[in-house]
Amino acid sequence: MDGVSLTVQNYAQKLHQQGRGVSVVTPNEPGLRAETYPYAVYSYKKVGINGPFHQFFSVCSDGPSHI
Repeated sequence: MDGVSLTVQNYAQKLHQQGRGVSVVTPNEPGLRAETYPYAVYSYKKVGINGPFHQFFSVCSDGPSHI
């Protein structure tokens, strides 16, 4: 996990503990187990794109799907 992932996870956990409705959207990663989280986790298929400023980033290709 990188810093962004950890930050999102921490915010989601705190908001869930406060009784708020939480959903997280993330690129699909092998081994991701959405059932281990107490809030909804949605993933989307990653499509790699080589850009001039980033070596790789992902975009949503066919809409989110609940895992």
